[in-house]
Amino acid sequence: MEDVFNGVKSLIEDSPEIRERAIHFMGTVILFQESSPKQNIQPRDDRALPTRIDNVIDGQQRISTIALLACVLLQRLLNLRSGLPGDAKFDSLRTEIDSKRDLLLELFSVDIKRGSPSRKPIIVRGSVDGWTFDGTDEDNYKSGVASYIASTIRAYTNNSLGKLAKPNDKRVARNVREIEKWLKKIEETGPSDDNDYPRAKQILETIPEESLWTYPRPELRDHVPEPTGEFDKVAKVVSSLVQLFAFIHYFAERCCFTVIKPVSEEWAFDMFQSLNASGTPLTAIETFKPLVVNYLAQEGKIFKDTKSNEYFSKVDQLIGDTGPAAKKNKLTDEFLTIFALTHDGHTLSTQFSLQRRYLNDRLRAADTPAAREDFVRQMGELATYWDSVIGFEPNNLLAIAGLEDLTQESKSASGFCVLFLRDSGHKMANSVLSRFYGRLLREKSQQAAIDFVEACKAVTAFYFLWRAAKTNSGLDDVYRKLLRAGDEDNGIPPLCALKGQDSINIENLQKYFRLALDDLADRTQWLTRATQNLRYDFAKPMCKCALFLSAHDTIPDSDSPGLMKLGTPGTHPMIDPRMWNSPDFKSIEHIAPGKGQGNWDDSLYESERFQAIGNLTLLPGEVNSSAGNSPWVVKSIYYRHLAEKDPEKLVGLAQEAEKIGVVLQAHTLDLLKNSSYSHHMESIVRVPTDGKWDKDLVELRSRRICELSWSRVASWLGLPA
Repeated sequence: MEDVFNGVKSLIEDSPEIRERAIHFMGTVILFQESSPKQNIQPRDDRALPTRIDNVIDGQQRISTIALLACVLLQRLLNLRSGLPGDAKFDSLRTEIDSKRDLLLELFSVDIKRGSPSRKPIIVRGSVDGWTFDGTDEDNYKSGVASYIASTIRAYTNNSLGKLAKPNDKRVARNVREIEKWLKKIEETGPSDDNDYPRAKQILETIPEESLWTYPRPELRDHVPEPTGEFDKVAKVVSSLVQLFAFIHYFAERCCFTVIKPVSEEWAFDMFQSLNASGTPLTAIETFKPLVVNYLAQEGKIFKDTKSNEYFSKVDQLIGDTGPAAKKNKLTDEFLTIFALTHDGHTLSTQFSLQRRYLNDRLRAADTPAAREDFVRQMGELATYWDSVIGFEPNNLLAIAGLEDLTQESKSASGFCVLFLRDSGHKMANSVLSRFYGRLLREKSQQAAIDFVEACKAVTAFYFLWRAAKTNSGLDDVYRKLLRAGDEDNGIPPLCALKGQDSINIENLQKYFRLALDDLADRTQWLTRATQNLRYDFAKPMCKCALFLSAHDTIPDSDSPGLMKLGTPGTHPMIDPRMWNSPDFKSIEHIAPGKGQGNWDDSLYESERFQAIGNLTLLPGEVNSSAGNSPWVVKSIYYRHLAEKDPEKLVGLAQEAEKIGVVLQAHTLDLLKNSSYSHHMESIVRVPTDGKWDKDLVELRSRRICELSWSRVASWLGLPA
């Protein structure tokens, strides 16, 4: 309103050259013609359908606001018309009012030449409103905008616009009040310090008459006094009409859109995303939601009262408020990638139009209400999985949601596995785990909970054994094949929801992963390759996992200083999410440092053997930086501070350091002394201070860590430990 108001002022105040080309650009509208109205328009009365129907991809608010403005303008115009005397000298003015009336009618209604009334609202809301041949407005136009337009059409048809009720919808009512406030200023005649809208006399002296009416009408000028002059009733009406005509001229003739009409729906939404880049882009999920609402409306259901709304709310909670648009889009891409895999094994692109087409096509392919609700339910289940499993934080919860009644061992193992998979960036694991978690959400049974824990362990074992022995190449394809096709030759059905709803079976999962490992399912073969590949520079996340697995319930091997062996179960539990997140294990450190030539065994630096798992340990913070490239004698004293809790022996360590001329850093000692967990260092400090940390010991330790790691995870896949 302010833009058009000021636009009329500019026609008076600017130079003729500027006035001639003055426009107000209202942006871009994207319309996509509806090619299948009998399939996609609901509710529908075939007798009342316009000959062309467009889906408004972008511009709904502006088109709706323009329609409301045209409705109110028509009311004001006809109200002023009723104030004109019946004299013949005003017939030409009445003719001009009728011309403006016809123009305004076209901005909020379409005449289909049939029905009662024959004019229908020009914009309706899909699945809420339906054009009707002769039905009541209340039963057919239920959205705020369409309801108000229909009421205006009905009142105009019955010559009762002056009695038109106020809008029922609060937002529409608020807009109408704002429009009326501005139009009151536009119609105001006479001098005013608070209203600088041009007066009729200024308009007639500056704006070409053809901009106000279809041809020059000097007789009308006689009825328009100077702004400072005396205004009788007729002069006020005529002056208000001239001022309103100027507003309508600028509004209808100088306010412009770029209208884009793509030939395909995908192009329409791609263009919308591009043109909307300065705002908050819609995601494929947000543009999919109206289709769900529309289908439910066809079934006679209100979305907010359905299970689909409950499922969608979980997706909204996950993605709807994720901060910057880039973060929201990234989460949406990750979510839909996993969703497509879990639904039908489809590998979905991150391109918006392809995501949107996938969702729409799959929902339309679901040919029953139950199947469509099931599709939306799967989205809700994945959102819940995302929140409860991917977002699991052991500091806040003792167990993943749904596993609270299981044994502590199961709760600890599942939490450990989930954190390891998340921190190592293995997102494909979510495709399989979310299928088992979805079953748990549906059944809420102890067996489903146990199977989810076993699935966490199976996925972790498979991923660890694969990556500890070779690269990522081909890894994701293993998951895609399982979800899409399974392994028919070995009796393993697809795991995706569309093809394998009943195939969420832990034995099948373990068997499939064993087969996928091929020769790595053999302990000897795996050990040979893992001892070479399990290195800090090749597989850092696997190294951290191996250090945890090999420290779990182990004790120092008294026959081999520097090595560990299996202890009594429960001795030193490390397969625990709180351990994984503990600051005591924050850093993977090299025992023989990367630049230790001259102070350490030189053969450790041939082929960078110092990167091997046998030369690594877990420490709180950057402890190694204090010891730098110092020899074993210095590092061993530091490490013994971590493993030692006896105050008297700690005093002895300080004296030993002083005797050999080692200055220990106070900050590092505090880190070591204040750590809660240290048993994983006990085997390391069994190597004497004057002993050797060399290539032979690192190789032995690499072999032992791999053996212990295999013994922990092999059984998770049904392999011999």
